[in-house]
Amino acid sequence: MIWIHGGPLLEVSILLPLETGRIPFAKNVVEKLRSMTPSVSFAITESELQEKINEFNVGYPFDDNDQESPICHRLEVPAYVALDEPRKAVIHLGQISDTLVTIDFSFFGAEEDQLENDQRGVSEEHVPFFKHLLDRLYEMFHFVVGTIGHETTVTAVFDTSEGWPSDAYDLHNIDLQFIQGDSRFIYVIVNKEYIDAHDIRGMVTVGLKQTMETEQLRR
Repeated sequence: MIWIHGGPLLEVSILLPLETGRIPFAKNVVEKLRSMTPSVSFAITESELQEKINEFNVGYPFDDNDQESPICHRLEVPAYVALDEPRKAVIHLGQISDTLVTIDFSFFGAEEDQLENDQRGVSEEHVPFFKHLLDRLYEMFHFVVGTIGHETTVTAVFDTSEGWPSDAYDLHNIDLQFIQGDSRFIYVIVNKEYIDAHDIRGMVTVGLKQTMETEQLRR
């Protein structure tokens, strides 16, 4: 099933430590998203969702022809997120290393509506709703880093071009200068409990929450 047609995609993306097994981690994410405002409604049945969680736990080889290929653990779920109105999103969970997982919300991010596919466009006036979503995700998960950007996710903050999973995706390998210089990011949140970003130009700190935003929506 193709849930989102065309692009570009607007990505709301967060980085979390993996502190439990994959199944309890995924179930905890699902329950938190269900209880969150703005509300998240999964567009599949409960049994289909459980099957996807099980597949996330088992994983699949990066290369089917290589017996020593790393195992990828990834989950994709179609959903609606109630922002200014219910918007289609594909929610991705991906284990990028032994200790880190990303959660990505992929939205249709073109400026013009695509009503034939039930897809609303994103203009400047809609950006605050997506920023509010990232703020609420921070309140729910207290994640390491969260980003909003067109066609780019939180994995872009790592100083590596390796595919994942890889040990290169380590907190010590995060390059926050990339955030400062990458105009694709609309909004960034960094948790000071994990990373001190006070010396990044434009970063505003309130408690442990460090934020930086751009003035314009760039595609």
